Amino acid sequence: MAAFRFKKKCEKCGAFLLITETDDYAPGCKEREEAWCPRCGNEVDSSMTSGFLKAFEITEQEFNKKNDF
Repeated sequence: MAAFRFKKKCEKCGAFLLITETDDYAPGCKEREEAWCPRCGNEVDSSMTSGFLKAFEITEQEFNKKNDF
């Protein structure tokens, strides 16, 4: 299960994205992690975390749907 999830649109290519933090933690090892657009490689978010960020492309319909997580 992801620690957090949110939706974001890539500013470079317009891809609709779901950003998640994985539960693969490195205890006591908080570092800045980045999420990259899977379509164009643009950095879409960064956060200080012990986990890892991942961006997944979703459809526009999923992007506009009310959060169900």
